[in-house]
Formats: sequence, C-alpha cells, structure tokens
Amino acid sequence: MKNILFITFLVLSISGCYTGKCDGFFDNQILSISYTPYYTEKWYIDPNNPNSKMLYGTEGYGASAKKNKHNYIVKYFNYKDCQEVPNEKVYKIIQPENVFWYIKENDKYIKKFKIWEELEVALIQECYNDGFCKTYRTEGAKQDYFLNKKDLTLVK
Repeated sequence: MKNILFITFLVLSISGCYTGKCDGFFDNQILSISYTPYYTEKWYIDPNNPNSKMLYGTEGYGASAKKNKHNYIVKYFNYKDCQEVPNEKVYKIIQPENVFWYIKENDKYIKKFKIWEELEVALIQECYNDGFCKTYRTEGAKQDYFLNKKDLTLVK
C-alpha cells in the first residue's frame, strides 16, 4: 500500500500537478504561470469574457499566449513571500535591454547591473521624488534594489 501511494504521489508531482513555490497542490483555477526570480505571474480564466478559456498545446506558450493575455485576469505575486501585489504597483519596463538595477548607498544611487532582458514588469513598493522606485525584495536578497522611474510605465 505504501508503494502504491508513493508511486501515485511521484507521478502526480512529475506530471505538473504541483505547480510551484507560491501555489497550493492541485490549484485548478490557474491557467498559466510564469516564474522569474523576481515575481510570479498567474493567469486566471475571466468568467465575464467568453474568449477566456483553457489554452491547449502551443497556444499556451510564448508569443501565442501573449496575443491572448488580454482575455484573462492576470495577477502578480512577489516571489520572496508569495504575496499578491496590487495592480497599481506593477510597472511595465519600457526598454529592458537598457535598464539597470541600482542600489542606494549614503543617499546616492549606484548602478549595479543590467536587468534580465526577458523581464517584462517590475513590482514596485514605492516611488520617490528623486525619480527612483524601490522594488520588492527577491528571495535571498540582502539589500534593496531600485529602478529609474523614467524606465517604467504603469501596467493597466
């Protein structure tokens, strides 16, 4: 009996029923999940939109999926502690290939490193009058990171 339970659990885990760090086991309300080291993006079926339905095969990945993204309820979660981030704190990165993370030392912003080009949005805790915005902390981060507000636009 133990072997049967173990094999069943193993098969379900490998088959993708366990969806990840920020999800419960068998979370069947989530249509699509995108993980980055900075945030988790989840798509939910919108009951008020007739075009919001399950995506099968390759239509659920890459450029095909992005064409249909507007049909779904999209929510963002901070990767560190899996807390949902309100839409007014989700910003689109305008040109990711030219954007850098900054750290703050003695009230001065220091360019640290270029952001990952595939990163589409940034989760912002707070923007300041000096033109920089503090991001949510990532897992294992020992300091706060900042982005220049001119590189961001609010996601609608």
